[in-house]
Amino acid sequence: AYMPDEQSLPKAAFAVAVLDISVALLAGIAIFSVVFAQGMDPADGPGLMFVTLPIAFSELPWGSFWLSVFFLLLLLATWTSAINLAEPMVATLQGLGWRRSTATAAVALSVWLIGLLSAFSFSTLAEFRPLFGRNVFELVSSIPPDIFLPMGGLLIAIFAAWVMPQARVISALGAGERGYLLWRTTIRWVSIPLTFIVLLGGLL
Repeated sequence: AYMPDEQSLPKAAFAVAVLDISVALLAGIAIFSVVFAQGMDPADGPGLMFVTLPIAFSELPWGSFWLSVFFLLLLLATWTSAINLAEPMVATLQGLGWRRSTATAAVALSVWLIGLLSAFSFSTLAEFRPLFGRNVFELVSSIPPDIFLPMGGLLIAIFAAWVMPQARVISALGAGERGYLLWRTTIRWVSIPLTFIVLLGGLL
């Protein structure tokens, strides 16, 4: 909705996928190299970032500097991701008649309150486990990636492959009918089943 009409959707999607995978691989190599070098447990989950890594970096030359750089880059990545995630909620509230500034403030306040509950899960609310024996931080850090993300991807894929008009998809992809048929077949019989398997893995 925010892309200019002259922008190629397939090229943009390919560039995003390549950059995302490349950065994730580089970050994984850098982080786990430090973890293994220091004999840390790589299965610590979120604690790996906020507990294990500071300990590991403290053992390295210029460790405090590199740890500061790491968390600065993490902050930038989190901030840009937060803007992308907040925009659909803000746009939805705008569609309901809210002013953009009010909608942005409401979304930011809601996210801040949830984040506050997550932070308190390490202290005051450590024993508050409202669902599945997990505290708020564990729920927030596990349910969205395990359930919400694959479910959202599955619903989007179903809508794109079975509901969207063919002419509109061809126009968006900038491809002919043969390219559209290949795209639709891949979405219907490869992407949707694989995404459903990922969703089942998160539910089990």
